[in-house]
Amino acid sequence: MKQVLAALMASLALSAQVRADGLDCAALANSTGVEPPGYAAQCLGEAPAWSPPLLLSAGAASSQPAPDTAYVAQVRPSDDHAPQGLYRFTLPDFPAYTRVGTASDTPNMWGLDFNPAATRLYGMQFLLGGGGTRIGTFNLTTGAFRPVALALGLNLRDQMTGLTIDPRRGTAYFSTNDTLTNNPQLSEARLYTADLGSGFVTLVGRILPDELNPVIIDLAMNCSGELYAHNITDDSIYRLNPATGAATRVGSHGLAANFAQGMDFDNADGQLYAWIYTGNGRNTFGTLDTATGALAPIVSDNPLGQWEGAIGNQCPETAIDVDALTGGWFAPYSNGQGFTARWFPQEKVLFMPWFTYSVEGGQERDELRWFALFADVDPEAGPVESIEFSILQVLGGNFDAPPAVSGTVVGQATLRMFSCYEGVLDYQFDPGVNDGATGSITMSRLLDLTSDCTEFDGAELPANARFDPLYSGSWFDPETAGQGLELFRFRGGGTGGSDLGNFYGAWFTFAPEPEEPGPPAPAGQRWFTLQGVFGVTDTSFKSNIILNVGGSFDNEPSLPGARQGEVVLESVACDRLKLTYTFDDNEDIGEFRDLEGEILLHRLGACPEDPED
Repeated sequence: MKQVLAALMASLALSAQVRADGLDCAALANSTGVEPPGYAAQCLGEAPAWSPPLLLSAGAASSQPAPDTAYVAQVRPSDDHAPQGLYRFTLPDFPAYTRVGTASDTPNMWGLDFNPAATRLYGMQFLLGGGGTRIGTFNLTTGAFRPVALALGLNLRDQMTGLTIDPRRGTAYFSTNDTLTNNPQLSEARLYTADLGSGFVTLVGRILPDELNPVIIDLAMNCSGELYAHNITDDSIYRLNPATGAATRVGSHGLAANFAQGMDFDNADGQLYAWIYTGNGRNTFGTLDTATGALAPIVSDNPLGQWEGAIGNQCPETAIDVDALTGGWFAPYSNGQGFTARWFPQEKVLFMPWFTYSVEGGQERDELRWFALFADVDPEAGPVESIEFSILQVLGGNFDAPPAVSGTVVGQATLRMFSCYEGVLDYQFDPGVNDGATGSITMSRLLDLTSDCTEFDGAELPANARFDPLYSGSWFDPETAGQGLELFRFRGGGTGGSDLGNFYGAWFTFAPEPEEPGPPAPAGQRWFTLQGVFGVTDTSFKSNIILNVGGSFDNEPSLPGARQGEVVLESVACDRLKLTYTFDDNEDIGEFRDLEGEILLHRLGACPEDPED
């Protein structure tokens, strides 16, 4: 028996790698990674293919993709075709590709896709030597890859093979392959979701669990939420259930696909494009019929290479359900900064403070920045397709002390939504303010949905949480107007009848009065977040004061927030709230060290109705 087991283990150990006498072609027939050197000559009987001249970019790419621009990562190292790196082209002219910068950060980049706003290109990169899978974003000007997090929660043997991001809701799905044996080849395929900020993954289910060797090589999702997968074992396209991973075969594309490769939807017209790789640098770029799986080739072997691809455009926006905007919003790629939104139905005003950092950013408190966005909105006048904001900058105030200050308009912004959970804010600052920044920032829902919302497809999404109207709202002290707090207290009584509720708040304020008076400057702004839990019967409750530093405007995420004190909140009336603050005796908080005091806050706007009354 020992001899039999030893022989079996030796056979498995030699499979899928270079043996003394060459490659194991059978074991490499349906592989998930990069084509190894020598595969074409030994297993395909082909000499190295000729590559057309490279079209390298003479200048920098735009920091935002233009409509119908595709980005492709070359994952195979070879002297016979394009070097590893990030490239771009305008659909469908793949041969007219240009290189983005000179970075070569694309080895083992088995997944590529844009977020719904098409502001960030995400990649999932498999690390050799048991290093796992890391998630990151590409700089569309330099082509450099910036790792964000490791994928946490995978099976030890899972190798990720494909990535797609729901273009309306922002949920990231990725597929994995777990090779059990190579002789015979047996494998399992799984579908996961991933938090693109933290890297934490959740298993959705196995894909084709009754098949002996499914190899799902890539995923793509369209604007209708339909999820498709490419299985290279039978060279077919499948439709997947995003909630379970259950697969339904659509049909074969007819090519002998092998190794890592990509596909993605053009959100402008719903067309599914694919880069199907067959070995030796040979590939076919074309469109796939989502009803039959049939491939309509556009160009073959031009350019040569092994490509992962993504298309950088947005789904058509949906009408905005203004009531449902109230809550917290953020961009996952710049975690630690974001927005709160508050809809005032009687005044027909949308108020949206923006908590962020200077363009350069850094770990100093002087790099904290905040702005206030205001918009007049009248949902009764017809569907709200977009919302136009004025961006205000408020300077010159002091923490919990006069004078009252007001804001100055320093820019404009436009909000568009793709679903109840995802949107994009296009912003333009005036010259000389915030470095005249212009761009688009992702709006992903941070807090639970507390109002019913009409989705892009007409479906009615019920609220999944309830605000406590006594504490939730916009609050300020009239003597120090121009600063205040956005508070969101969620009632308990959820799953399991919990008697605890969650609380989230954002406090936009200023540094204490400076020792040397001078003209007001953005460096005097400060903001904190408030987080905690409470008993639903409590008449007052405590919350931690959290300071986040280290981020940069619409770019780098901040460092993990640190507790710097606590507040006690007590309701005095529906429109009055007493806040008692105590900052820690901690040098990290700087000018706030050991400060304590009490503020009587007034509600901005009318008292809300309690839906339970």
